Amino acid sequence: MQQYLIVLGVFAIIYLIYYIWKKKKSNALIDELYKVLLNNDEKRLNEICDSRLAKFLFTPYHLYYYKLNFYTKNDNEKKQRKF
Repeated sequence: MQQYLIVLGVFAIIYLIYYIWKKKKSNALIDELYKVLLNNDEKRLNEICDSRLAKFLFTPYHLYYYKLNFYTKNDNEKKQRKF
């Protein structure tokens, strides 16, 4: 029974470390994506969304949402310039 608890504790610690690492990386990547959206850098947006880390941290829906925000923002700015 004691070995079971030790193994369970070790896996809990490993999972906690993994969760913290994933949360930090995803927050850093989200910050980078917002900077890209503010700077209108389409090339960097595509690099980030196509990276293995982004595909690992986010679902395809989230990556599609960030790209959609980027293109919608650009379209709105173009419409405002026309008027």
